[in-house]
Amino acid sequence: MPRLGLVLLLVPFLEFYVLVEVGARIGAFNAVLLVILFAMAGVWLARTQGMGTLARIQQSLAQGVLPADEMLDGLFLLLAGILMVFPGFVSDVFGILLLLPPVRRLAAHLLRRHMSATMQAEGRAGGSSVHVRTWYFGPGGARHTETFGGAGGMFGPGHGGGQGPDGIDGPEGADGTRGDGPRP
Repeated sequence: MPRLGLVLLLVPFLEFYVLVEVGARIGAFNAVLLVILFAMAGVWLARTQGMGTLARIQQSLAQGVLPADEMLDGLFLLLAGILMVFPGFVSDVFGILLLLPPVRRLAAHLLRRHMSATMQAEGRAGGSSVHVRTWYFGPGGARHTETFGGAGGMFGPGHGGGQGPDGIDGPEGADGTRGDGPRP
């Protein structure tokens, strides 16, 4: 995450520097006009390609197929449109690149590979886990917490794996009586 913060901090300075350099070479008015034209062209291209992606999503859904590839394609088209509207030449270059279908396919492949590697690494390290907390309301207001995946209890090391924050395990209340609430 620190890299993302650094990028978000440096991008405006890079955009400004490139805009000033381009303005010095072709004139300030022409540079601003070019940025506006890029923004208009980007919105138009993202919209036309986005409509095609939406049609493919609807077709996949009609066939009963999960449109995962089309949804990633739509995500990258949205990102391309945002980059094209953002004022500056550097973001426009990345936006134009994302409008190209081969670049979108490569970006989707890299994103899938990164997500898969991250999930496998977390699984091997006993890292992040999915926690499900089920609350039972009844006499005594008993609650029950279950942890699935990962290693250790939900509330940190040394704490019981299946116990809630108040040490109550299971649907029984503190006095050992069962609540009358609905059971899954």
